[in-house]
Formats: sequence, structure tokens, C-alpha cells
Amino acid sequence: MNNKKRLRELTREVIGSLAQTFEIEEGMLSGEMTVEMVGRRSCRLTNHRGIIKYTPEEVRIKTESGVFRVCGEMLKIKGLMAEEIIIEGIIENAAYEEV
Repeated sequence: MNNKKRLRELTREVIGSLAQTFEIEEGMLSGEMTVEMVGRRSCRLTNHRGIIKYTPEEVRIKTESGVFRVCGEMLKIKGLMAEEIIIEGIIENAAYEEV
């Protein structure tokens, strides 16, 4: 087994162990994007990589693993921080795009 592959496996093991110990999601430690929906009115995305497109009907966000798309009506970005975006409006669909 090469060194890079072994290092990735060890990293996953450590992240899994830490997540279990502190009772948090592994994705939050590994840098994966997390999505939290509150009904159809609010969507919080953590660990994003930036906004690709923003209109009142569509928000496309770059993530570690591709593009996440939120569609709806009267969409507004209510919060934008280095690692977090909060989108509010009437959310009709939220999903990863096929790449």
C-alpha cells in the first residue's frame, strides 16, 4: 500500500474517532459541506467554496464535491460568512447537480 493511500485511511480513522468521541458529524471535521433545512423557508450551508450563481429563483454553490443548487422563489442570501451561507425564501428544491 502506498504512503498516500495509507495516510488517507489513517486520516479517515482519526476523523471517525474524533466525531464519535465528540458526538458530531464526520463531515464537519473533514471539510465536507453540510446542509441544514428549516422547513421550506431556510437553508444553511456550511463548508462551502463560494457562490457560482445567485438570482431570486436559483442559487448555485461550489462545494468540495461539486455544485449544490437551491431553487425556489424570492430567494435571498441572508448570511454570508467564510464557511457558511444562509439562504431564505420559498425553497422548492435543493440538491447536488450531476457533474
